[in-house]
Amino acid sequence: MDNFFPSPSSEDNLDYTPIIGHVEPMVLEDIEMVINALKGGKAPGLDRIDFRIWRAVFIHDKEFILDLINICFKFNYFAEHLRNAKVFFLLKDGKDPGLCTSYRPVCFLPTLGKIIERLFLLQLNKWLDRNNIIHHNQYGFREGKSCDLAIHDRKETIKIRIPSEHLSLVSLEIKTAFDTMVIFKTLESYGFPAFFKYFIYFYLKNRRVFYTNDVLEISRPCSKGCPQGSVIVPTIWNIYINSILINDRSDLHIQAFADDLVLLIGGRRPGNWKIRLI
Repeated sequence: MDNFFPSPSSEDNLDYTPIIGHVEPMVLEDIEMVINALKGGKAPGLDRIDFRIWRAVFIHDKEFILDLINICFKFNYFAEHLRNAKVFFLLKDGKDPGLCTSYRPVCFLPTLGKIIERLFLLQLNKWLDRNNIIHHNQYGFREGKSCDLAIHDRKETIKIRIPSEHLSLVSLEIKTAFDTMVIFKTLESYGFPAFFKYFIYFYLKNRRVFYTNDVLEISRPCSKGCPQGSVIVPTIWNIYINSILINDRSDLHIQAFADDLVLLIGGRRPGNWKIRLI
């Protein structure tokens, strides 16, 4: 657990003062769309309440669910108990089971929280699209984008440039995901409305992960990154890494697929190229 979720340092404290921002209330049509799209068979979180139960509650009393979600959005608040996750360690294919790095932590989050996340994501994506925030060279976690499309576009770029340039391709994988304080600086720089900033603030604050088996139960604060299982974190990641992609230019092509980066550097003469991204 300590390898995946180290104790937070003083730098991890979210020194931030939320101010409630206005948001348009959700309507039943939005909630019905999310509820109807829920897939069965998904493992529940620590509360052991799965999607079927929340779907039944919604059918029984739609106004209750509507009021519950609108209260969360009105106060830009993501309840603390919905941030707690049950963690499961998945062994990667072909990896040594004796090494910590061979495992991927997957978090089972409360299903009510995932419903609220999906509704928040509807509003967030609308704002991102309206303001054209996410760079077109991000191919991960985006509708209409894929790994195959990323490879195709990269090959086409190389075909166009290689007759007149010497090219060097560098592949990078970013580790440890994102730093929470940098996220808020990024949100500020793009002029995000208060609602989005402060909802994300409460989403990330005081998160904990729990591991249980027949013998013991261990919990750890989760202050670095966010293990697999979140609904909105992939989009937050795309916002976070956007500050690198906006450096794309004629001599330096930058492409991303989630946390994998490709840099294509070109020049008329081979040599030692210097790259400054930030």
